[in-house]
Amino acid sequence: MRVNANPMDARVRRSRRDLMDALEALLQEKNFGDITVKDIVERALVSKNTFYNNYPDKEALLDDLFERHGEELRRSVDPESMIKEGKDIRDIYRKCIALIVDYFYDTPSLSRKIIRNDHSKALYWAFERFIRKTTAKTMKLYADIADIHLDEDVLTCFYAGGFANLVYFLLSSEQEKDRDFMVESLYEITLPSFAFGRKEKKKGE
Repeated sequence: MRVNANPMDARVRRSRRDLMDALEALLQEKNFGDITVKDIVERALVSKNTFYNNYPDKEALLDDLFERHGEELRRSVDPESMIKEGKDIRDIYRKCIALIVDYFYDTPSLSRKIIRNDHSKALYWAFERFIRKTTAKTMKLYADIADIHLDEDVLTCFYAGGFANLVYFLLSSEQEKDRDFMVESLYEITLPSFAFGRKEKKKGE
């Protein structure tokens, strides 16, 4: 469980930013399982006390790093604006998948090399948690226009597990997969059943 801190505290924000930057740089050099807290604080030029004042362990720091990338990714995808433009839900979903794939190909800390070296599977589980949160947020976004009748926990767990497994398989495979193949595979396999039609509006709405 992450240590609570005032989100407006500039020192806390700076410390967490420096620690995330340090971990991101170290992931280019070695497997997450081989990275120690000592490595992280030395790279961030902070003390161990600073680290433990912000995070109980390096896994919590990894979650924050994924969340930072997640916020960047959600801003780049922005399905809400596409929904307001009245675009077809299936086209929106394919566009979101394409942007996610591009993000994985273009972001160094989420590169194939790092995923292939993820022997501890810590990155996998951090990614799975990130996908679960993103799926829940997406469900809320679509709630007004799509007929979603499944339990949120069931749906988010299903998509998080399936999406994470497929992304890891495609990115870690020794056979190179191009972006179009990634997009079409993810789209065809994970396309939500509710994406085939919009919710019927009740009279007066």
